[in-house]
Amino acid sequence: MATRIEQLAVHKASLLRSPDRRSPVWRVSEGALRACASQRVCALAQPRPPAVGWLPDRPPPPSVRVKGGAPLSQPRLRPRVGATDGGPRLRPRVEATDGGPRLRPRVEAGQGFRTPPIARKMAAATPRVEQLATPKRTPPGYLCGRPSSWPVPGSVRRAVPSLRVRELASPRQREALFQGYDPYAISAGALLAKPSPRLQELALPLPRKCRSE
Repeated sequence: MATRIEQLAVHKASLLRSPDRRSPVWRVSEGALRACASQRVCALAQPRPPAVGWLPDRPPPPSVRVKGGAPLSQPRLRPRVGATDGGPRLRPRVEATDGGPRLRPRVEAGQGFRTPPIARKMAAATPRVEQLATPKRTPPGYLCGRPSSWPVPGSVRRAVPSLRVRELASPRQREALFQGYDPYAISAGALLAKPSPRLQELALPLPRKCRSE
């Protein structure tokens, strides 16, 4: 046993190094020093050219720094696109003043620039939607959930379990493995048991999965 443990304790041989190279540093052979790369190797060593139509990344736009605030990019200084439904045009959030750019206050919730269409204002629920929105009635015999704590009645406290209940409540006694217990042993009743016709029918494969030889 000790020999087997010593054998398992030996480090595994690394497959990354050849058997004749015990160190990652070795002398280069003269043939490798005099070798000349072929045209194919030189072609593969060249860096890959960019694809046709490739454009380099656009440089970031110059930023404008607000007094006492973070820098603002150029797109935030441009006015937004106006509304197409005839509504008022959106003005930029940054206004130019004599002292420099100034941030305009944000629009509060519910104060949008676009007005909702008239059809959305005059929409009404159908009778079917109102019927589905009605809450479900509680059945007459419904019982609420039992609380997590409730008083134990006196009859339960005075109850005495029978011998059969005590027998079923006690853990099953079984011999340990070192005492000769075999968990894989099959009882004689199981060996003499015969399956019923229904079990034999269920054990057969489906007809559509059977193929004739």
